[in-house]
Amino acid sequence: WGRLALGATALAAFALPLVAALAAGSDTDPRLAQHTIETLSLLRPVFPLVAALTALFVAVTAWGADHQGSHVYALSMPVTRSRFVLLRLGAALTLLLVPLLAFWLSALVAASATTLPSGLHTYPNLLALRFALAAVVAFGCFFAIASATARTAGYVLGGLVAVLLVQLLLYALDSRINLVGWLLQ
Repeated sequence: WGRLALGATALAAFALPLVAALAAGSDTDPRLAQHTIETLSLLRPVFPLVAALTALFVAVTAWGADHQGSHVYALSMPVTRSRFVLLRLGAALTLLLVPLLAFWLSALVAASATTLPSGLHTYPNLLALRFALAAVVAFGCFFAIASATARTAGYVLGGLVAVLLVQLLLYALDSRINLVGWLLQ
């Protein structure tokens, strides 16, 4: 059901470290270390965004067939709902491994192909671990939301988007109100 989304997310996850390595360049001049750090810091927000989108696609794909069939097939199975959800969760986490492994392999290739100025080091395993943790946390949230009906998932996701838009509007108005921080507390 989700091979296209899975392929696209695996491709995006594989390309991200390579793009970062190309942006960093391969100059060993220590005077360019600051430029390399500044260039890579521009790409910093893209990593969690790709991890979250990967998790979203896998979580939504895991429940896609149930949403199309209005959860009738799942309710007619001779297993309990909790066991069915655990089986679905295990299958989706297994599928999530594909883009995570693609990211890790790409990070290893990018780290070995990049020559950085002295004083800078690459940590591809740690980067891949952080990417995986971000994806798994986002996956847990999206999986829980996607397990509900399409209408409920729409309300929850719409509410989250509304809160984020209000927070962006408050930041644009130079307000010190932190709505997201208040909700998280």
